[in-house]
Formats: sequence, structure tokens, C-alpha cells
Amino acid sequence: MVPQKHTESSVSSKTLTIPELEQSKAAVLNTLASVHSRRSYAFAVDRFVAWYCSEPRLTFNRAVVVRYRSHLESLHLSASTINLHLSAIRRLADESAESGWLTPELAIGIRRVQGVKRLGRKSGNWLTRDQAQELVSAASKTDLRGWRDGAILGLLLGCGLRRSEVVGLILDQPAKSGPGKSYYNNFGFFIDELEKVDGKWLFKTRTYPYLYLDTDPFTGKGVALSADISIT
Repeated sequence: MVPQKHTESSVSSKTLTIPELEQSKAAVLNTLASVHSRRSYAFAVDRFVAWYCSEPRLTFNRAVVVRYRSHLESLHLSASTINLHLSAIRRLADESAESGWLTPELAIGIRRVQGVKRLGRKSGNWLTRDQAQELVSAASKTDLRGWRDGAILGLLLGCGLRRSEVVGLILDQPAKSGPGKSYYNNFGFFIDELEKVDGKWLFKTRTYPYLYLDTDPFTGKGVALSADISIT
């Protein structure tokens, strides 16, 4: 008997049920660290599931996702919004395939659905690299508050963090001071230097331009080190 070749149309094309979609959605959200990303992906998946269940006997495959992209375009949504929805659907397909509810061939087909091209240019005032560096350098380096401001600006510009994410960062690490029950806090601002080896970025050194050692947890007395301290 001659073996038959399996194509996307001949593989299992089971229609996913709502419990399966909900479990795949939960798996997708568990992979996201940001609260904002989880909220955006949850909204995108819920919107797709509502549309998917409104159409009778739909199979979760590439053709259906292309139809859904056309549906989103008919709503006159922005290109970035449509691409965000498609990204969430791709992750949903991957998790469905991991759970065995979707074949790998169908998941690959869904992953290959192209997004919408962004036309025009971004509005608003955008800083160049030199302007961003000037903004960070403008922070005062004579006191702890200036170093704090510089660190916040560096996180906003260099790491792409949202303001709420920067505010939620914990900057102090409690450590035990000897065998007793007293504790102290270390506050530091550091700069990491990386080097590229074989196409990968590797840690080289870490420099602390400012480090404050809280030696007394009750009075707040400590030692401020303004000299650079390098760790390799």
C-alpha cells in the first residue's frame, strides 16, 4: 500500500471547544510576566473566542485566522492593535498544540499568518539617541536623589519600561547583619558593561558609581561610597 501524504487539509481538523480554548488561554497568560501584557492578551483572546464560537463548525487553522484578520480590518482598527491580536492568537495556537488539541502543522500555519503593515509615521515628539543620552546625563550626580532620577530615566529609555513598572520596582535588598537580629538595606546604582562574543552578549563588569550602606537600621546612619566600585 502506498503511504498517503498528509497536508494541512488532511490532518486532524478538530473544532476546539470552549474549555480547551480557555485552558490554552490560561497557559498563554501564565507565560507573560507583565500585568499589562496579560490584560492585552486576555482581551485579544476573549475577542477571538467570541468570534470563533459565533461561527458554526469552524476549524482553528490558518484560513480561519486570515478570515479573522479581515474581520479586524473591517472594524477599522489600527495596525498595531490588529498585530497585537494576531500575536495573541499565534500564542494560543502554540499552547493548543502543546496540549495536543491542535496538530503541529496547523499551529505552524497559524504562526505564518502575516500581520498588517503599518503605514505612515509615528506622531508626537520622539527623541534621538543623542537627545535621550542628554536627558539621562542632565540628572544631578551630586546627591542620592539625582542618581535616583538618572536610574529611573535609564530604565524608562534603555529598558522600555512603563512608568507604573518602574514605580513598582523594589530598589532595596534586606540583608542580615551578623548573627544577631538586626538588618540593613543596601541602595545602589550600577552600570553593567557587556561584550559581544560569538554573536552573544556576555556580562563583563558591573560598576557602582554610588553605593549607600545602611549600617544602622534604627538611626539610618550609613556610609555613602561615591568612588566607582567595579565587580568582574
